Amino acid sequence: MSSCCVWPAIIPDDADKDLRTGLIDMVRPANTEEFIHIRKVSVKTGDQFREPALQLNLYCQNWEPYMTNSFIKTDKAPPPFSAYSQAVQTPPGARIVHVSGQVGVTPSGTLPGDAEQQHQLAWKNVFAILDAANMDKNDIVDVRAFIKDHDQVPIYREVRDRMLEGAIPASTLVVAGLANPDWLVEIAVTAAKVDF
Repeated sequence: MSSCCVWPAIIPDDADKDLRTGLIDMVRPANTEEFIHIRKVSVKTGDQFREPALQLNLYCQNWEPYMTNSFIKTDKAPPPFSAYSQAVQTPPGARIVHVSGQVGVTPSGTLPGDAEQQHQLAWKNVFAILDAANMDKNDIVDVRAFIKDHDQVPIYREVRDRMLEGAIPASTLVVAGLANPDWLVEIAVTAAKVDF
């Protein structure tokens, strides 16, 4: 398998076809099939934004494995203790979203007293924010979870596995006090996605 070649360039949105073709030809590897990813971006020059513009990314053959999040696994470190990955690698050009810690309350502020309901709501709130960013649970690469009591570790793991439905991001679980003593869990995530 050949390695992936990524070449980004920013050109004006109204650049003619010959200019785009010329820029791509400058870096096209010989005898290589390439995938060209074009997206609109904003370009800042000094204090001024010039938009729209186009970002061209050139990916050489066998690009597909490099366009999705990949999981790192090694026997030189301890294996995961539950359903998560040792590490996750994001591809070049991925859009990154950092979701602030979400607790088990409804959008209107209702806080259920049941621990499992709080855990479920925390995940639903994470998913709602990801959806607003045009992402979903499969784009999560890192989870940082905080629970109030050690006794809730089994609940956290059971609800996490059910809500993630097979997704296995990198994950850290901390037992600690939370800002509100009635909160039982808080979940923050990082997600990454390449838009086509």
